[in-house]
Amino acid sequence: MNKNEPLILKGGASHLQNREMELLIGNLTDVGVYRNIERGTKVTKRDKNFDRNQFFWKDVLMNKVYECQYVKLSNFCLTEWIPQSPGLYHTKDAFYQRKAAMDFVNNFGKIIKGTPNSKRTQIELNPNGKLKMVEGGIGNVRLKAQKIFNTKEEYYILGATSSGVCHEGLPVVVPLDLYREYVEVIKDKGGVRCNITGQVRIIDTDNLPIKYDRQIMKYCVLVEEIEMIRACFFNEIFTSIAISYSDKLKFIDGNPMWSFVSFTPDKLEKELSSSVNWLYDYAQRHTHCLSPIILGDFDEHKEHFDNVKLPIKDLAQGKWDWAVLKEFGKFLKIEINNNIMGDHFSNITNTTIINKSKVIGSFNKVKDQFDEDTASVLATIASIVEESKDKNAGELFDAFNEELEKEEPKKSLLQTFWNGLTTALPVLTMTAGVIEKITKIIG
Repeated sequence: MNKNEPLILKGGASHLQNREMELLIGNLTDVGVYRNIERGTKVTKRDKNFDRNQFFWKDVLMNKVYECQYVKLSNFCLTEWIPQSPGLYHTKDAFYQRKAAMDFVNNFGKIIKGTPNSKRTQIELNPNGKLKMVEGGIGNVRLKAQKIFNTKEEYYILGATSSGVCHEGLPVVVPLDLYREYVEVIKDKGGVRCNITGQVRIIDTDNLPIKYDRQIMKYCVLVEEIEMIRACFFNEIFTSIAISYSDKLKFIDGNPMWSFVSFTPDKLEKELSSSVNWLYDYAQRHTHCLSPIILGDFDEHKEHFDNVKLPIKDLAQGKWDWAVLKEFGKFLKIEINNNIMGDHFSNITNTTIINKSKVIGSFNKVKDQFDEDTASVLATIASIVEESKDKNAGELFDAFNEELEKEEPKKSLLQTFWNGLTTALPVLTMTAGVIEKITKIIG
């Protein structure tokens, strides 16, 4: 093998330790962080220019990158794939983890050739590698549009990387008009080489459901200008995707495991499809079952697996499955942050009375559409319904929240569900602020 030929690493891990599982689950739930971006003060003077991934992250690690710093990323590739754990790759600990992972190459010693569209060489890591690569910062995710700044404006979270290796780069937040200008080339060629100018933002993580040592704060660049240099060449972009999986539905009683694969994006996404098939095959081989349970995935654009326990399409929108997270919390003895965004969801459980995840989803939507104070009425109602133990009221409130979560909820249905709720629980009409805020929500 040519020493200059890049490797596509494939691998997995089993028998996870608490620290490893904490990092794994934290990485999954952290994709919802981008909803918390705040708009910065408008500035015009450029503070610093970066032309390498490592220079940006070196300054971050040395505390030389600050909030609202106006930066230019020169000659970076703009791609759909963002680092799952931005900046982790550039830490010393991550370097040693990746180096240690290479001690766990599959015992068969085979060089596994890539798919027909790939010229890279692949090797398979033994599961005994125990997450060395994920601890080394390997892994990317792909997200849909996000509505941030508490407005209806859509922004896209993309990746920017000087090397073309997506997990080495950083997230950039691109307004819809700029995204539309370059998305066709990105889809066609995998990315565009460009100069990117914008403000550094440090994102608040207080409202995320798992608290753990993230090692690096959540940095991104809020993009104001993009100057295209050229479309990316074939094989210039290199991304890695990961899944976590288990051999049992009650996954904590089984063996939670993890696997990843690297590939070059292509127009028809054949490499992505091939990589997904490899991941599922790997999960089947190492769980010894035909239908392994997928705990977490990587792509909000497409559903590649059935019945994912912590699907990224929900996590990216701030919707947590508290029952699943609670199981992880017991297993890890880590803090599950139920009391997010000042609401009072800690008193609510996923019982036959009420579906807590639906309340969280509608809360987040109302918060985005109006404000947190208006959304807080849903937590108040949830507490009253939960305390009543009235199953009929619980079903009505679930239906109300399910309709409210829709892109265009029907006001007539919301009013019908609300009338049923107040009939079942008249105390709602006598609780301070409830009628006023519900009227605002229903319109």
